[in-house]
Amino acid sequence: MSSDIPKGLMDHAKSRTDAVVEKLQSAMAKIELEIDSNDGIYPVNGGRLSKNEVCRRAKVSPVTLQGPAHRKTTSKTVDEWLQQIRRRMLLAAATVRKTD
Repeated sequence: MSSDIPKGLMDHAKSRTDAVVEKLQSAMAKIELEIDSNDGIYPVNGGRLSKNEVCRRAKVSPVTLQGPAHRKTTSKTVDEWLQQIRRRMLLAAATVRKTD
């Protein structure tokens, strides 16, 4: 099937996919820095961090992650990152509450 698609079109699609991944990775890195510098609390969006929030920060539509280019790769990577960062946030939030 991909042999019917012109090489230029395939290259363009690949570059768009790569751009989405770069935007998401950059947003996730910024979010981690913000959480680390705010005692484990996400300082934006009322402290709520979700896949939609990551997409908003990356300026990527959440629907993009449901497409065939991202559904089994990028979307799962964001989900795994969210699980990892939420564990760090929960531990930090418990610590913050104890000191009040």
